[in-house]
Amino acid sequence: MVLSFDLHTVTFQLICKAPIAHPCDPHLLTMCILDNRLCVSERKRKENTQVIWSFDSSGKTWKTMCSLDLNPISSWWSTDFTLLPIANLDKGRILLQSGACIDPLVIHDPHTQSYELLFQPNRLTGSVYYFESLFSTLCN
Repeated sequence: MVLSFDLHTVTFQLICKAPIAHPCDPHLLTMCILDNRLCVSERKRKENTQVIWSFDSSGKTWKTMCSLDLNPISSWWSTDFTLLPIANLDKGRILLQSGACIDPLVIHDPHTQSYELLFQPNRLTGSVYYFESLFSTLCN
């Protein structure tokens, strides 16, 4: 479930049910902000896929942003991490990285279902991503 916290009234409110199957391994989930929208993602190990949903605050519903077939790039990753969507790029492309310090940065094009290797570290590196921590789910 997704809750909102109103800073003015200091109250919680149930927004909607998350689109994730239950029970679910929390290591297979990610949450981020893309295009000023709350997004959640779930990796399905058996199918080797990952789905990214975007929250539509006007209808209080989740919309599938894209579905990733991870089979073509499974050899690029050193471990079995869920990919973190970092940013939306031009033409709807998405920047992705796993949680491991040696894994590459990858660009996914949902229109062509293709992947581009952007950066492959040659040693252990640390990454820090910035996501806005406060945003509004209310319609303007």
